[in-house]
Amino acid sequence: MASSGQEKTNRMKGKTVMPVCHGQAVYQSNQLIGMEMFMWSKLIKNALASVLLLGLASAANVASAQIVGSNEIIVNVNAYLNGADTDAPGLNTPVPASLKAGKYRLELVDPTTPGAYYSAWNAWGRVGNCDATGQCSDNGWLNFVRFDSGPNTPVHILGDFTIWSSAVLSFAHTKTLPTYIVDLKESKTLRFFIADSFHKDNLGGVSVRITPIKGFCSDPRGCVCDAVDLCFCQLAADTSGDTTGDSTGLTP
Repeated sequence: MASSGQEKTNRMKGKTVMPVCHGQAVYQSNQLIGMEMFMWSKLIKNALASVLLLGLASAANVASAQIVGSNEIIVNVNAYLNGADTDAPGLNTPVPASLKAGKYRLELVDPTTPGAYYSAWNAWGRVGNCDATGQCSDNGWLNFVRFDSGPNTPVHILGDFTIWSSAVLSFAHTKTLPTYIVDLKESKTLRFFIADSFHKDNLGGVSVRITPIKGFCSDPRGCVCDAVDLCFCQLAADTSGDTTGDSTGLTP
C-alpha cells in the first residue's frame, strides 16, 4: 500500500488513483493516456478532412468553363491543374467548353471581367533577369494558353511567349495581340490547357472569354483550318456590321 507521502504526490499530479498496488495505478493512467490520444487523433483527422474538402472546393472554383451573362463563356485555366493530357495523367486535365457550329471570338481577359479568375501565369514560380520595361529573358509571367478539339487534334495557341516581371504587365501586353476567332463547321468541344513539363511550380492561370459573333473578315489569310470542321483565325472582327451573336451556340 502506498504511503501517505505517495498519496500526496498522486494528488499533486492530478491523479485520481487510490492507494492501491502500483501496477493497477499505472494501468489506469495508461488507459487515460490512450483515451486522450484517441480523441486527439479524431480531432486531427477531422481537421485534415476539412482542409482536404476546402482544397477540393477551391480546385473546383479555379478551373471552370461557365456561361456569364447572356452570350459569353468564361474559361478559367489553372496553370497547375489544367495541363495537357500527356503532361501528368490523372492530375492535369484540360478545361472543356462545348460550342455549337458558328463563329466565336476568343479573348484573353483578367479578373476585371465578371467570371474571370486570372491575369497571367508563371511557369517557374519566380521572376528573373528583367529589363527596365519589365520584359524578362529568364523567368516571369506569361499570357498564353493552348486549345484543341480533342485527343490527337491540332493544337492552337492564344497569346504569345513574351515573359514579364508581373501579371499586370503580362496582361497589358495581350492588348497588342491579334483578335482570335474560331469558325466551327460543326459542334465541337474545345479543350483549353497549359502545357508544361513541370506543373508543381506554376502560379496563376489564364482566363478566356468566348463570345459568339455573326461575321468577320472573309480574308482567309491568318487562318489555320483543321480539315474542314474548325478554322482558327488571327483577324480583327468585321466592324462593318453587327458582330455580336447570341447565346444559342453556348453550352457550358
